[in-house]
Amino acid sequence: MIRIAIVDDEKNVLKYISDKIMEILEKFKYEAKIELYTNGNDVIEADRTQSFDILFLDLEMPEPDGMQTAEIIRDNNINAIIAIVTNCSDLVYKTLKYDISAFIRKNCFDVEIEEELHRLYNKAKNRCAKYFLKTENGEKPFVPSEIIYIESNNHNVYLHNESGDKIKIFYTLEKLSGILSDEMFVRCHSGIIVNCYYIFSINSDTIELTNKECITLSRSRKKEVKNKFQKFMRSM
Repeated sequence: MIRIAIVDDEKNVLKYISDKIMEILEKFKYEAKIELYTNGNDVIEADRTQSFDILFLDLEMPEPDGMQTAEIIRDNNINAIIAIVTNCSDLVYKTLKYDISAFIRKNCFDVEIEEELHRLYNKAKNRCAKYFLKTENGEKPFVPSEIIYIESNNHNVYLHNESGDKIKIFYTLEKLSGILSDEMFVRCHSGIIVNCYYIFSINSDTIELTNKECITLSRSRKKEVKNKFQKFMRSM
């Protein structure tokens, strides 16, 4: 279940935004719970108790305003997907450092919200999903966003995560290709599946990852990897 918070100090606007979002969620049978807030302090406190997956923030509110709220939320909830709903386009650039995923204009909300909600919901679903994989220590849950890449080496398969662990799992890469998100993961070599989220650059025969590690890229798979990576980045 995706948790969504909507924050706006004007109650009539808050109701309008929430009604429209609920209408789209019901239309596409998306599973989500919406919570409404009229100030930044309340949503910050709620997020500390149980992190939100998606937040729609108004910029112009009494302190903490939307920008201050986004900063505090980001410090406590690195995986939060934050969307700004505003007519103050001149303030938008100031929010970029808080890793904002969408900017929706209030005066164009009806036109823009459906496409953005599709994108944000799928992004949240990928971040929140868990894969239960068999390891040497039994079946363990893995969050997709924490998996950097998976490699097959001498008939053994290892999962590399963002904590620097190398975990032996009991699957073939073919089997994993059917389990892992097709939007997030791509086979870059006969023996490697990489998470697009951790790709820093694609070179002639290697991929540099965000942790500075380099992995092998097959020339025959280069086009597919580039296309998948570009599509993934557009969805961010």
